[in-house]
Amino acid sequence: MNSTLLKYMRAQRKITQAEFAKKFQLSRSTYESYENGRRSPDIETLIRIANFFEIPFFYLLYSDGLEKEMWKQILIIKDDV
Repeated sequence: MNSTLLKYMRAQRKITQAEFAKKFQLSRSTYESYENGRRSPDIETLIRIANFFEIPFFYLLYSDGLEKEMWKQILIIKDDV
């Protein structure tokens, strides 16, 4: 799970963890554990989250060591296409 991207995307939408958790019918602590990398969502939840952010779900699967600034560039390119 790419917790860095998940946290970044949520922050860009200006949504609190509690608001995001409620939208996806999760407890806030469950969602917080996704952002902290302690847990990963099931595939159905992962796809719903990706659809919400309008990104391919595999972006959330792998971090490959990409840092926040690199993801910003990827997302800027995506928006320009």
